[in-house]
Amino acid sequence: MLDTSIRYQSADAALAGSRALKFNGGGLYLTVDGTDYPLIDGISNPILQVQYADLDNDSQPDEVAYVDIGFTLESQPAYSVRVYPRNMVTKFS
Repeated sequence: MLDTSIRYQSADAALAGSRALKFNGGGLYLTVDGTDYPLIDGISNPILQVQYADLDNDSQPDEVAYVDIGFTLESQPAYSVRVYPRNMVTKFS
């Protein structure tokens, strides 16, 4: 299993605060300022991985190149998606 959560902050003032997308106890959650909001339950084999690269040519591979998200839901085929940010996103520590 890969990482099970990704923390981020939005540059949009309407989406202020710390956020996370996480797999926990067979569910996928959006966490906003420490409060979990369930998105889907009954999942297994979670994959949540961020690939970083040097997208601004400063010799530091600290920008998000893409995010892979995937899981299995009961007897259905595995779900997976690769998300490419539309704006430059730096690593959130």
